[in-house]
Amino acid sequence: MCPRCVICDHFLTWKLSVHYRFYFVGHELYKAFGITWIRDVDLQDLYAHKLSDDKNNDGESDVLVKPKTRTKRPPLYKVLLLNDDYTPMEFVVIVLERFFGLNHAQAFDIMLTVHKKGVAVVGVFSHEIAETKVAQVMDYSRRHQHPLQCTMEKE
Repeated sequence: MCPRCVICDHFLTWKLSVHYRFYFVGHELYKAFGITWIRDVDLQDLYAHKLSDDKNNDGESDVLVKPKTRTKRPPLYKVLLLNDDYTPMEFVVIVLERFFGLNHAQAFDIMLTVHKKGVAVVGVFSHEIAETKVAQVMDYSRRHQHPLQCTMEKE
């Protein structure tokens, strides 16, 4: 049997979806609130939040809807490349192409920025990815005996 509307006592039409959620469509209950479509309404929640006619007999109704939970975006970190007087420019371009996926022209521009200004932002990543890229660059430069410095800071 279809559930009844808590306002006008008409039967609600519903469809069962793959995720066992009920979708109620085209009813005066939702038109009264200016809503044409309501998603993710559990039938159990609908029955749990019915009006109690014994307590509230003033003609008003309460409609409770579960708020959707939104996951918070992770904080982003800037990966910075620092200038030094010993690392060759060609090596910096190779590092930028290899670990940051830049083409030769982009890598060359960032290398010149590092050379002229002393520091440049190479990319913005989540904490884990930024930490991994910094470690990869530092390890690669140490293996090739260059003092290239790479750090990260919160954006």
